Amino acid sequence: MGVRANRVQSHRMLGHRMTWTAHYFDPQLNRDAVTRGFGSKDDALTAACDLIHRKCMVHFIQGPENEKIHAAAITAWCKAHKTRERPAPWIPPEGTLKLVPVPG
Repeated sequence: MGVRANRVQSHRMLGHRMTWTAHYFDPQLNRDAVTRGFGSKDDALTAACDLIHRKCMVHFIQGPENEKIHAAAITAWCKAHKTRERPAPWIPPEGTLKLVPVPG
């Protein structure tokens, strides 16, 4: 492999390790979706909080090497990091959500 190929491969691996995505259900679209990749866990958590505020159901955040942050931990993080623009997340009344299995 040449120098250029090594450089491209190392950039791909670096990009993969640094990617955090939120997996969620969007009721307006009536389907599951995945956010764009974020460079840090905090950025992905902030995006997940914004999705919750928009009444989306965030299943989990997936990070490097398939690390997962599940819904309960995301909600707790959002409550601890409220802002005026992003108040505490909306939590649906108990018994109103139908859980859908997520592949993986």
